[in-house]
Amino acid sequence: MKKSLFIFLLTMIILPVFADATWQEIQSKDKTLYIDTSSITNQDAQYLYWIKVNKPNGYQKVLMKSDCSKNITGVQKIIIYDNNDKMIKSENLNQEMTYVVPDSDAQTAYNYICDLYKSSQAEENKKKNAITPNKLFNTINTINNAGYEVQSIKNNAINVIKGF
Repeated sequence: MKKSLFIFLLTMIILPVFADATWQEIQSKDKTLYIDTSSITNQDAQYLYWIKVNKPNGYQKVLMKSDCSKNITGVQKIIIYDNNDKMIKSENLNQEMTYVVPDSDAQTAYNYICDLYKSSQAEENKKKNAITPNKLFNTINTINNAGYEVQSIKNNAINVIKGF
């Protein structure tokens, strides 16, 4: 009974991770991998996401963690499946993030994720730097106030000169 309950609870925890997956195909040099775009979570420049890689006897899903501001990435978890979608092995690695290995699946996934990050940063900067009616109004007020201050200094100088 306890074993059945444990398996049921474990299934309920793991299943939602993949139930709503949206796999985006990404081409690597000589192979294809997939990134679950619905699983991408981020905090600042750090991203957590799933990739899927087909293997001769099945496929594996890898939970990756990447930091786009530091150019580092690491494997957090690997789940290996056979061709019948049966889970063969699941391992929590919680690997320390290190520099991205060139020409690897990790680099392909990292580039995809970090390009999204750079695009979102560019969009955010564009919005932040956009001229809005409030910014324009504040700039005009600042210029007008500066003009009044200059005029006031000029009038005070004239009054000082007249006093001599």
